[in-house]
Formats: sequence, C-alpha cells, structure tokens
Amino acid sequence: MQLGRINAQTEVSTDQKYWQPLGDIIELESAEPVIPPPLPLDERDGFDRRNEQPLTEAEREMRRQQRRKQEPDFLIQQRQQRSQLLERLKPERPARFWPIFIISVILTGVFIGAISFPTPSNISEADCEAAPAPLVNWENCLKPGMDIPSATLTGANLRNSGLAMSNMMNADLVEADLSYADLPLSNLSYTNFQGANLKGANLQQADLSYSNLSDSDLSFANLRDAKLGGSDLQNTKLDKAIWIDGRICAAGSIGNCL
Repeated sequence: MQLGRINAQTEVSTDQKYWQPLGDIIELESAEPVIPPPLPLDERDGFDRRNEQPLTEAEREMRRQQRRKQEPDFLIQQRQQRSQLLERLKPERPARFWPIFIISVILTGVFIGAISFPTPSNISEADCEAAPAPLVNWENCLKPGMDIPSATLTGANLRNSGLAMSNMMNADLVEADLSYADLPLSNLSYTNFQGANLKGANLQQADLSYSNLSDSDLSFANLRDAKLGGSDLQNTKLDKAIWIDGRICAAGSIGNCL
C-alpha cells in the first residue's frame, strides 16, 4: 500500500474462493493513523537527474579544474605530526609554568635581599679551639675547668658558654659578653668585669672577691652563695638577680640588691 500498488478497495482472498476488499479485513486495521503513500516515481514533479543534459567536454574540464587538488604526502605528514605534538604539549604547559614561576620569584627575592642586606664581614664565627685572646669567640662552647689565670679576654664573646669550675683569676674581661654563661664554682677573684655583660649568668658559689664589676650588667644573674668581698659594684645592674642570700633583687637595683 505504501508503494501505491494496492489500496483499501483491492479485493483479496485467503482461499482463492471468497474475495473481499482489503479495507474490510479487521485484522489489518492499524491502531495508528494511516500515512498516505508517497506519490509514484512517475508522478513526482521535482528535479530528476535523469533529465539532466550531458555535460560538454569544456564543462567537464572546468569542473575538474575546480575540484580540490590532492595534497602532497609530505604536507599531510607534517600536519599530522604538528597535531600530535600540540596534543602532547597541552597537559605539560600548566605543569611547567608554575614551578618555573615560583623558582623565579624565589630567586628574585634572594637577589634583592642579598643586595639590600649584605652579610656583615666583621662577624666572626665561634672557634672553641681558639686560644684565649681579646675578641675571641667562644659562644656556646663547652670549656669547663679551664685554667687561664691573668688571661686577656677584652671584648671576648663568651655568651652561653660552659665554663664551670674554671680558674680565671685576675683575668681581663672588660666589656666581654658573658650573658647566660655557666660559671659556678669558678675562681673569678681579682678579675676585671668592668662594662661586661653578665646578664642571666650562673655565678652560684663562684669566687668574685676583689673583682671589678663596675658598670657591668648582672640582671637575672644567679649569685647565690657567691663570694663578693671587696668587689666593686658601682653602677652594677642587679635587676631580678638572685643575691648571695637567695633574695631576688628588685627591679631598678643598681650597685646594691634592694
């Protein structure tokens, strides 16, 4: 029926005896609307290629020239290689950019810092094996039991050094830095500490008799049971220091424990 060869009025028979119109057969009725069959080919009024006039030789030649020429093989291969390279570089570009950017920023900061804040050339490193001398640097060195009487250590750096039970009798420690140094049971009698920094130093049971402690800083120092007979404490700072009798000196104590 869709081809238009039969319709609902066409008679059909299953036994070649009894004939009836095709539209009267209930079993063949469609539940959906019947779509009209298309027009037969001979009734169409559109463009038919069969009616097209054959092309002349000049027209064929013109169409051949208008057709796209086939690319050479080497051009096709180059285009394919370029596409493959771009595909490989796509995931790598972001991964490479950020590390390079961060490293560049760090190097720039280091360069600017080196120019703006050059390393001082006059700062010496600690040398625990150095012999006693002015300006010697024994910072953080452990040198207990040293026997260096009358040593000249003017301006020396003994900060946070371990010098317990040392003999530094009559030594010259003018303006030396002995802050937080450990000097218990040491012999420091007749030693010159004028202008020295002894802040937080441990001088428990040390012998400081007849020593010069004028203008020195003994703030927070431990002087419990130390010997101070005959010592010079003029303008000596004793803020929060532990005095020889265990008292804690009041803030502002100068030359005497208040």
